[in-house]
Amino acid sequence: MQPRIRSSDRSQHGCSNTSLTREHLRQFLEDNSVSAGIHVLPSATSRVEDSAEALGISTEMLVKSIVLWVSEEYPVIVLAAGTRRINLSAVARLLLVTRKQVRLATPEEALSATGYKVGTIPPLGHRTSLRTLVDVSVMASDEPRDSTLPGESDSAT
Repeated sequence: MQPRIRSSDRSQHGCSNTSLTREHLRQFLEDNSVSAGIHVLPSATSRVEDSAEALGISTEMLVKSIVLWVSEEYPVIVLAAGTRRINLSAVARLLLVTRKQVRLATPEEALSATGYKVGTIPPLGHRTSLRTLVDVSVMASDEPRDSTLPGESDSAT
């Protein structure tokens, strides 16, 4: 059963527009015994290519977290490698809804659902439990992956 959080009802569901931070994620990783490191980049980045270059990895080794809004009722997060595009029609088929019922979340909706600003959403440790879809591109390699980190565009896991 998906959480039913209409964008107009966020405050009634314990969602907030206050950002979580790198320290929140660090605590989540520790509390859940997740083996991951946090890398602080020398400067803020806003593009996948810039983040990958700062980390010394290819764009395909970077995982991006994209928040979608489904049927105007609930968020879903999609994890995909680097510059790979999200196929909203395929997501709709997986969720058994029409393509018109799936859209990118607004920055406010993404912040409310995850606790992190767009561009800094990690693949785990969100404010609310989210259905997560993982693109096959993320699973295509046995190599460790990196992702941008919460609240700060100068960080990665």
